[in-house]
Formats: sequence, structure tokens, C-alpha cells
Amino acid sequence: MDMKTQLQRYPTNWGIRFLCDCKKKDKDIEIHQGIAREISTRGVHILSDHSICHKKRVAMQLIIPSLMSGTPQKIIKIIGHSIVTVVKEGKFLTQIEFQH
Repeated sequence: MDMKTQLQRYPTNWGIRFLCDCKKKDKDIEIHQGIAREISTRGVHILSDHSICHKKRVAMQLIIPSLMSGTPQKIIKIIGHSIVTVVKEGKFLTQIEFQH
């Protein structure tokens, strides 16, 4: 098996809440919201109004919608760190790598 096998990524449009380590002195910690645009076994791409600082730790709650009516959505708690942030669609698209 080839060790350089391409990592499978899946497009998503799921909600995500996150808290990052970018806080400034004397400021309250704020929970931000965004959209998980793409996910893999190694990480997620988050589209949001908040620019996540490079190489910062990020605590996330991925909100997976239910496939059946009347069934609650699933909330998955994840810890990761930011790799890179770019501007896309007038917002910030941040690549997060999961910490396993």
C-alpha cells in the first residue's frame, strides 16, 4: 500500500462552535460560531467571522444534524490546533488539525 495515499476529505455544511486560545489580555473569552465546510480523519476546515491565530489550540463542538426527523442532533467535542487561515467568501477559512 502506498504510504502517500491521498487523505479522503468530505464536504459538509455542519454548524460548529469553537473557543480558541487567541484571547487578548483583560478580554472575556468568547465562543465563536461557524460552518464546518470540509472534514477528514485528521482535521476540519471552519468558515467563520473570526480569524483564528496561527498554531493556536482550538476547542470545538461539531454539530452533526440528525438524519431522522424528531431525533436530536449529535454534538461531538474535539480539540485541535490551527494550521492556516485564509480569507474566503468575505470570511475566514481556517484549517484545523485534530489532536488525537
